[in-house]
Amino acid sequence: MTNAAPKTSAPAPKSGRAWKLSLIALSVVFVLAVGGTVFYGTVVQPAQNKAADLKACNYFVVGYAKARMGFVKEAQSKDHTPNLATAIENYITPLYEGNHKAYDAANPDGDLSSALSELAVARLSFESTKDSKNPVFPSAIDQAAMSIENMCRPIIEGSKTASPTPAAK
Repeated sequence: MTNAAPKTSAPAPKSGRAWKLSLIALSVVFVLAVGGTVFYGTVVQPAQNKAADLKACNYFVVGYAKARMGFVKEAQSKDHTPNLATAIENYITPLYEGNHKAYDAANPDGDLSSALSELAVARLSFESTKDSKNPVFPSAIDQAAMSIENMCRPIIEGSKTASPTPAAK
């Protein structure tokens, strides 16, 4: 006779169940991460880009309107002889300020940002070739500005906010 202790059966290990729960939890986290990324890329980021371009367009439209008013104000001046160089400076300064604010606010990867960059390059080209003795209206800058204004028109009209009007100086 042997005096061995009776054998008791140990409960089955639960490691198989733990692995299944771990895999399910990881799968859920993965699916949520992919879904969140897709949602961000298709809903959130386009809305942010649209809002950034709207803000940029508002800045640009105000600057462009001030530029045109500054040019016309000098050109139609009655209290002194109108000076073309002064009129051009009155046009360039607010246009550049509006362009700079718009570029800072625009979606950096968008078409509007590229157009604003091209306007800045056109201004640099104008500044490097201008002749103070024989001033010439910067038509290349004005064409680039009109192109940007045309890009902004549907962006502003598509929003629920009205187009801003420039404040009087």
